Amino acid sequence: MKALIVAFAFAMYTFRLFAEVSNVFFIHGANVNEPDARIWASQMFKKLWWAGAKMNFIPVAWESDIGPSYNYQVNVSNAFVTAQRLAPMINATPGRNVVIAHSLGTVVGASAIQDHGARVDKFIMLNSAIPSEAFDPSLADLSPTNKLVHDEWTGYTNACWAAQWHTLFPTNDARGMLTWRGRFANVAPIAVNFYSSGDEVLEIYPNAHNPGWYNGFSPSGNWGERYSWHKQELYKGRKTMLGFIGTTEWSGWGFKENAIGLRAWSEDDANAVVDLSMFATNMVFNPYPASITNAVATRMETDFHLAQGIPALSTPTGRTNLWHKRIPSFDMNTAEFMTNAWPRPDDGELGGRFLHSDIKNIAYAFVHPVFRKIVEVGGLNQ
Repeated sequence: MKALIVAFAFAMYTFRLFAEVSNVFFIHGANVNEPDARIWASQMFKKLWWAGAKMNFIPVAWESDIGPSYNYQVNVSNAFVTAQRLAPMINATPGRNVVIAHSLGTVVGASAIQDHGARVDKFIMLNSAIPSEAFDPSLADLSPTNKLVHDEWTGYTNACWAAQWHTLFPTNDARGMLTWRGRFANVAPIAVNFYSSGDEVLEIYPNAHNPGWYNGFSPSGNWGERYSWHKQELYKGRKTMLGFIGTTEWSGWGFKENAIGLRAWSEDDANAVVDLSMFATNMVFNPYPASITNAVATRMETDFHLAQGIPALSTPTGRTNLWHKRIPSFDMNTAEFMTNAWPRPDDGELGGRFLHSDIKNIAYAFVHPVFRKIVEVGGLNQ
């Protein structure tokens, strides 16, 4: 009788081992209010379920719509705050954990894993807004021809850019962590990148260093979000000059000024500096707020400065193939993933693209190959 009980217990354990489904945590992106978060969750659950996912689906609604839509960088800061709160919830959930995140939600997921020890088996990024240098530092382009460099800075040595300031300090100094380069390197082994070469929000404006606020708008108003990630990065630190449109006051591409409002450094003076350590304390960029100079700032404080005051020098992950970093990467803007006749009317050059939020907005009949691939690479069909 005792042997029978042991055999039965073993059989039940084996069934549980192979029948156990994954916990899927879904994290939406920026500028999503509570009702829209419910819509996102509903759409993602149904499409994953139809694609064959066996899962416990756990939607994560977070405050990603602080202020107006152009207040994006404040919401990046809050993504880091949310990550700290989310990680314990993930770790308290028994079983296999898969995080699926869209756009700015990928910062929440990546930080939860990298910074707070979230126990995640697979991290699936959809149209990720993370600068690609966070996974591959070599993608940071330090040349003045980089379209992510503000045109008023192309004549200055890159040694004085805010995005290069971290190189003047050791890594145990908080100022040495003020960079996107390698920020989420530890996440790479479990990451999968679903990007779109047709993503309009993450698209880099090709015609000039400085896209105007009106670039990307169409007469019909349907392209209003085009190039918005580029604009947000390019106008960090420029709020006092351009008003409220997609900018911050924090460091970035803003210049330090003297008492009468003129630039403290000219191009010639900055380029003539031989001892680059001078830029550690006598910055060419505007060192605002003053807390950016705190050598013993916490990781969270540093991330606030990173989010709002340190520009990216690389394309967003959601527009970048990262297979070379052994991160599986799938371009959703291809015939492999866009089945049948794409349902959007041909409104200029964006009509046939897989756009930033098409993962939600386009019917399952057209995007089901994407979801089947998510189920496959996420191990959700076990």
